[in-house]
Amino acid sequence: MVDASLEVAVAASGLTEPTAVAFANERGFFVTEKSTGEVHHVIAGDIGQPVLDLAVNYFDERGLLGIALHPSFADNGYVYLYWTESALGESGDGMFGSDTDQATALPDLANRVDRFVWDGTALKWDMNLIKLRSNTLNTDTSGRVRGNHDAGVLAFGNDGKLFVVIGDQNQRGQLQDIVDGPPADDIGFTGVVLRLNDDGTTPSDNPFYKAGSAIGGEAGDNRR
Repeated sequence: MVDASLEVAVAASGLTEPTAVAFANERGFFVTEKSTGEVHHVIAGDIGQPVLDLAVNYFDERGLLGIALHPSFADNGYVYLYWTESALGESGDGMFGSDTDQATALPDLANRVDRFVWDGTALKWDMNLIKLRSNTLNTDTSGRVRGNHDAGVLAFGNDGKLFVVIGDQNQRGQLQDIVDGPPADDIGFTGVVLRLNDDGTTPSDNPFYKAGSAIGGEAGDNRR
């Protein structure tokens, strides 16, 4: 630090590959860990025990990647997480259990955004908002799977809408302006920023709402 008015302070130690932080209030914050699938609620530097432990696939750039709190978090306790499921979980519809770094141990739509509710001691699952592509394609002649370009940023705008960022997943499809690439269907829906209502439905004032209708799906489908 070269500015005398700035300083660095350690807010928490003992974390494993922390990826994102969300401040709950002036006393504490939530922090996510990429490869463990754990969320910790940190107060006064104490990470304590995890308040949630998801079964993640953490190969390459996958894992527990993003977190955002609802603008009315103080009232509803809603916490949103972007994570890559392993498909190896033993409970909670496969959401909880073993983590893995196996390149192909995941479904095609493994990057997902789920809403949880903070009850003061733990995060309880509420609903899935969307499931998105996680690359399971062999992308070169060696047969290598690239588990990168997942992105994972979540943020609420001033309008109360949730923005979700997913990388291109090495798809090289029509959404990357490659005319003869994979179409913008569920599997090829990559390299985009999504704007969703807080329950995962699609705001009708989204700029490409009508274009999304042409892709297919029911009105309110969250691929737009």
